[in-house]
Amino acid sequence: MNEYNVSCKLYNDGNLISSSGSTDGGLIELDEQHYYFVGFENIDQVNLPDSINLTVEIIGIPNDSGQKPLTALLIVAILSDKRK
Repeated sequence: MNEYNVSCKLYNDGNLISSSGSTDGGLIELDEQHYYFVGFENIDQVNLPDSINLTVEIIGIPNDSGQKPLTALLIVAILSDKRK
């Protein structure tokens, strides 16, 4: 990834909740090959939504202008367990 800068965006139900440049979240490098991504959204623990629909957009932006960006989308749906 030395030839690319990594940019990430995190969406919940299509609403942007964090980006790699944000102050309340973003992309944090652990070492050269490992990163973690922090997002933020205020969700009342008493009234949890039935589901959380996350989309993670990861973009590799090339340092060389002759190369094209690489984009990956990951979609994760988390359903609540209301069997209590």
